[in-house]
This record gives sequence, C-alpha cells and structure tokens, in this order.
Amino acid sequence: QPNADMPGSEDYRRLGICFQEMRVVDGELEKMTDSLKIDKNQTLFHLDSFNKKYVHDVDFRFLELFAETDIPGYFLDIGANIGQSACSVAAVHPTVRIICYEPDKLLEPNLKIVKKILNGRMDYYLCGVGAKNETAVFYIPKYKDVYFTQEGSFLKEEANSKESKKRIMASLHKRGIKITLEELEFETITFENRAIETYFIKIDTQGYEKDAIIGLKNVIADYRPVLLIEKGFEHEEIKALLTDYGIWFYDHRNKKFAKTDTGTANVFLIPNNGTKNEKINEILFRQMDI
Repeated sequence: QPNADMPGSEDYRRLGICFQEMRVVDGELEKMTDSLKIDKNQTLFHLDSFNKKYVHDVDFRFLELFAETDIPGYFLDIGANIGQSACSVAAVHPTVRIICYEPDKLLEPNLKIVKKILNGRMDYYLCGVGAKNETAVFYIPKYKDVYFTQEGSFLKEEANSKESKKRIMASLHKRGIKITLEELEFETITFENRAIETYFIKIDTQGYEKDAIIGLKNVIADYRPVLLIEKGFEHEEIKALLTDYGIWFYDHRNKKFAKTDTGTANVFLIPNNGTKNEKINEILFRQMDI
C-alpha cells in the first residue's frame, strides 16, 4: 500500500546522504552498509526514515500515544526482516527498547547495522517464534539472484502463494516470470513463563501467526500485551486462541483506536480488560473509540 508518511525521493536511498544527514562518522558502519548483499537500498531507506522520524507503516504511529510514558520491558518484533519495524518504533517512541526475532540468517548484516544505529535500544535473535523449539524449513522466494526476504515463510504454501508472487512481480514491474523457492533450515523457539516483560508485540510471519502466538502464550498470559498483526492473518483460529481480546484498527489522523476498518495494513488485538500495566491502560482506554 502507498504510505504518504514515507519520503519518496531516490536521494533517500543514497549512502552518502543517509549518513551525512544522520551525522554518522563511522568508517566501520559505512563498510558494513556498503558490503550488504541483500536489501541494501531498503536498509538505507529505513535508517534514513528513522533519522527523519518517518515510519514505514503509519500504524506504528500508535506509539505516539505513549511517547511521554516510559514503556517497561521490551517491544517484541516477531518477524523482523531487515529491521524496518525497529526503525519505525524507535523513530516514534524516544525510549522503548526493542528485541527482534528473525529466522532468516541472510539478514543478520542488515540487523547488525540497525542495532548499531539504534545505539543500544535494539537487539536481535536469529530465530523464529513458533509452537515448539525445533529446526524447521524456511522458504524464501527468489527471482534470478534476488531474494524476496519479506515474502519468506515457514509455510511453503504461503511463500509460494499467488498473492506472494503478485507482490513480487509488481515490485519488479514484470509479469509471467519464474519465481523459485530457496529452502533453508532455521530455528524456532517458544517462550517460558515470565521469559520477558512486554506490553506491545508486532507479529508479521507470513501465515505463521498462529504458531507464533502459541509460542508466545506464556508471555501473553503474564503481561496481556497489545498485538499488532498484518491484516488478513487474524484468522478464526487466532481469535479462538485469544478469546478475551478484541480486534481494533488505528486511526492515526484522529489518534484513536476504532472498531471500523481505517484502511491501514494491520489490525490491533487489544485485551478487553487491558494489559497488566495500569499506566499503559490509562492511555489505551482513553484512546479507544468505543
């Protein structure tokens, strides 16, 4: 979806402008970025957007509601890809700490750069979050020598779906091309009781949302966080797992959570009785358009 919040000039993708405007003088960082093999331009784009307080998805502007509140624990980013969500979270909220989980080891160089730029506010683990601790096959669509990591999934049918191929062909401005799947083995983990304090979790796992929520069930029970999930993946089976949660949409223009679809890319699953943090609840309930 087009996002009016994002700058559109190709200049934003250039290494020199990105680091010059961020006032980053770090030869190691420039070498790290210059040597990126995958999603180099996108990584630069999101770093520059972080510097300018843009977000890659307007739904992340919901954190502006909490900008003057110290959010305890961590914002969990499940399915972090190249760290674009971490950049958006850090751009909107001045202090919240972020932990990213990304199974695709090909993206570690990108995540290392984001971690360095965010200067201690973000860390990452190269694993997925699933229903059990295991080694599983991860499928990444590929055209010639280009990986489409944002379409990668633990579900072969999702990575190979018509919708995924349409998005890839649209990004390349091509039709009728042959897209193959790269198969790699990655780890998935589950969370133990009180493993980590969190009140906000973003899940973008290309059809693997149910398994991720099962893997997070102990953390969800302990802290009752708000969940941000890409629209279209809030299936009935997920609603069945979260029976005391309601589905909301964020209206970033009026800074309210609404029951009617606002046309953005995600849904918010919000616990009916609030999180386990009263300060967060005060703000949350005040901004819900009931």
